[in-house]
Amino acid sequence: MLVLGIDPGISTTGYGLIETRGADLVFRDAGVLRSPASLALPARLDRLCTQLEHLLDGFDSPLVAIENIFQGRNVRSALTMAHMRGAYLLSIERRGLALREYAPTEVKKAVTGQGTATKEQVRDMVRRLLHRNELPPSLDASDALAVAICHAQVSRFERNVRIRSA
Repeated sequence: MLVLGIDPGISTTGYGLIETRGADLVFRDAGVLRSPASLALPARLDRLCTQLEHLLDGFDSPLVAIENIFQGRNVRSALTMAHMRGAYLLSIERRGLALREYAPTEVKKAVTGQGTATKEQVRDMVRRLLHRNELPPSLDASDALAVAICHAQVSRFERNVRIRSA
């Protein structure tokens, strides 16, 4: 199963693609989508969604896992983030891809065992879980890989529960 994790951001969105092979997690790709802060919000949304759509077109029907909005103090940033997430969700829905959403603390707990882990702790555990020598290219990319890993672990757990219940 291919899982594309997305860590949405206002100017930089991380993405990370993994493949599950039984109990193994295999790194496939990671990077960032960027939109300059100098653009108006509609232009930024358009640029980021176009980049996401090109990314989605490059993979064979991945399941998409996206991080929910964190509880921030800055209302304006949260509102802008909500617009971006909404645009991403629409792009994913239009392609008919399966989608799951995870809270940031849920992602951190799934990867590190602590819902309050730092970005650096998450990045190091992502490297370890994917059996990589080098770190992911950025903290945004490692956060996105963590979202994908979280989904892979949740899916594995749900399958095991279904098997035991049958």
